[in-house]
Amino acid sequence: MVKPNFFLVGAAKAGTTSIAQALGQHPNIFITDPKEPNFISSLDSCDSLSEADIVEYLKYYRSVTDESIIGEASVNNLPAKMAAKHIKQINPDSKILISLRNPLTRVQSLYEMYSRHGLKQSFQFATKTDPWLIKQCCYHDPVNRYLENFPREQIHWIDFDSLKNGWDTTMAGIYDFLEVEQIDGERPVVRNVGGVPKNKAFDLLRNRALINLAKRTIPKPLHNFVDKKVKGVGFKKMEFTELDVSYLKEQFADDVLRLDGLLETNFFEKWIEAA
Repeated sequence: MVKPNFFLVGAAKAGTTSIAQALGQHPNIFITDPKEPNFISSLDSCDSLSEADIVEYLKYYRSVTDESIIGEASVNNLPAKMAAKHIKQINPDSKILISLRNPLTRVQSLYEMYSRHGLKQSFQFATKTDPWLIKQCCYHDPVNRYLENFPREQIHWIDFDSLKNGWDTTMAGIYDFLEVEQIDGERPVVRNVGGVPKNKAFDLLRNRALINLAKRTIPKPLHNFVDKKVKGVGFKKMEFTELDVSYLKEQFADDVLRLDGLLETNFFEKWIEAA
């Protein structure tokens, strides 16, 4: 059976959907459908994958033809503690791509996404009372797990800001990493933009059953148009106070410094000091 040799593992809300869509346009790259099988992360409680697990997982690649780069883009594979080890078990020669985003903007984007999907907790609760959202946006330990399982030359990381502001250059670097010819593919339309309801009257727009029904009812070519219209009418971007920014900088400073030490980068200067 065909085995994958490429994994875009995250981070969530760091441009992974756009990257996967762009890579999917390349004739020599196969991306699973769905792009996020979330199979590997679902077995995070297992110390190793069974042969049956691997056979089941490889079914996602049954439609591979002659592509040289074969992979998927499950963002849960970054925080999942056993994912790096499981991927190594599937194929130790795999190439790993990680997109990293400023945690101060990522924590906002994640909260807006979860809020749009029905989360009722306040931002203060999710970042202070029970700071699970802060933990989701820390990078050192998740990235380090991949460095412990794969040689550095098999791992490529990018900064979301570079992707956003220098799409062509960043994608060229990804193509070089994957050792495929560069193409002038169409830049994907950004869809996964979040927000919080403008007021309680719009809470209905967070009902996932209603949203899923709408997706089945509305013709797929109109999804982007309707999605933007609904978000424009019912949702707004969060606004941070100076105290919010100061608190978030304090929460993420140590992790970003440790990440810089791990990757020999200057994210602390770009993300924390410049905020």
